[in-house]
Amino acid sequence: MKWIKRILIVLVNLVVLTTGVLWYMSSRPGADEINGSIEFNKPPAVVWAFLEDPEKLKSWVGWLKEVRETIPGQRGLGSSQVWVMEDRNNGGALMEITSEVIAYQPGRVKTVRTTVPGMFSGQMEYMVEETGSGHSRLSQHGKYTFANGFAKLMTPLIMKSASSKGKEDMQRLKQKVEAQ
Repeated sequence: MKWIKRILIVLVNLVVLTTGVLWYMSSRPGADEINGSIEFNKPPAVVWAFLEDPEKLKSWVGWLKEVRETIPGQRGLGSSQVWVMEDRNNGGALMEITSEVIAYQPGRVKTVRTTVPGMFSGQMEYMVEETGSGHSRLSQHGKYTFANGFAKLMTPLIMKSASSKGKEDMQRLKQKVEAQ
């Protein structure tokens, strides 16, 4: 009986310690952010097309199965879409992400607010710039908040996974853009 008590005490302490570490990590500045940048041997207009066209989006954004435009063909400030994603971290369950463009400079900057009610909300800013000689750079910066306490606690792990997926997506985008 004494050993069972000791084992239980150790297990409880491990849970408390792990929870404390996750809480600390999720409270740090930048824990809820994702950033990335990639260079292209193509001009900004080619890159921009892959941020705007639903079919081109599906070609490089992993897990993206469908893009439904609220008003087909509408682009720019106030336009909105629903992205249907196959969440491979959740057994392949389909997830609908609502997005609305909240800042827009054609060919240069696009900021999108994204929401999955009851799960998360946030925004991602995409910036395309000319780097000279027909080359360009795409930079992205996103910040997200999670709706439930467990997901908030898991923010460091969720954002690490999202960052890895984002890097894979950017590499796929580079291949698609440079094949144009």
